[in-house]
Amino acid sequence: MDPSSLLYKRVARSVARSKAILVTAGAGISIDSGLPDFRIKEGLWEAYPYFKNTNMTFMDAANPRFFKTKLKEFWFFYGHRYNLYQDHLPHSGYSALLEICEKYLGNKYHVYTSNVDGHFQKAGFSQRKITECNGSINHFQCDSCRIIYLVPHRARFELNIKNFTCKKPPKCTYCSEPVRPNVLMFNDSDWIACRTTKQEENYKKFISENSKDGITIIEIGAGTVIPTIRARSEAIFSDTSGPRTLIRINPDPSTHCAYAQTHCIVTEENIDENLEEIYQNEIFEIKESSKPALKKIHEAVKDLF
Repeated sequence: MDPSSLLYKRVARSVARSKAILVTAGAGISIDSGLPDFRIKEGLWEAYPYFKNTNMTFMDAANPRFFKTKLKEFWFFYGHRYNLYQDHLPHSGYSALLEICEKYLGNKYHVYTSNVDGHFQKAGFSQRKITECNGSINHFQCDSCRIIYLVPHRARFELNIKNFTCKKPPKCTYCSEPVRPNVLMFNDSDWIACRTTKQEENYKKFISENSKDGITIIEIGAGTVIPTIRARSEAIFSDTSGPRTLIRINPDPSTHCAYAQTHCIVTEENIDENLEEIYQNEIFEIKESSKPALKKIHEAVKDLF
């Protein structure tokens, strides 16, 4: 058996003996669905020449100041992203992961994601089992009314590609003032966090109920530019009192786990030495993108049942 197959077999064995799964997901999981990663400057500038011409970064674009000073340009950026997220379906890796969580792990899972695209919900994951730590682009918030509400069904933003503007920035249903997406931006004291706070309560309950029995963390596409998800994965791995496993899926895991000196990290390069023995607190690194990696894990898990 080749090293890659051995690694997936080992990962599957670890997943199969899990009591609960925490999925932590960053922007990388969306790339295989055809969505760009806007957080890196090159990805943002390639998708939006306006930002390159004005030397703006993602931190400048995802900022309440941009909303307040350049409303039509702000809503071109977020309106285009909203349209993009609606036009693309979650890739097949999502459904493979969902089947692992529901069929083989008895529905004992929670998703903690920094993504605002709503693709986990679209893929069939339970809303009650998802925490969107940066909010959701599928919800509006009105700073005047201080309310959150769903973007109307089948909404579509009319965009002027030539001058980088949204023709009709959305207005509040109740007071007619401009609204913004209910997403956490940079330097954002205006974000209405109540929806995410409720999700966080469900997440904390899941961690509390499963910490002693053990948690397997499947981290997908979590980068180092904004390391929110990596930090969350490693914090749970560190703080969980029972057996735990961290499975890191990233084609370029440029920053290795903080516990590299104290734990055995199983990779394709050293799998021959580590296949037979099962460690209590394992760390795996899969250097592959999310879609093929999740499908391979699913197939390997299915073979064990």
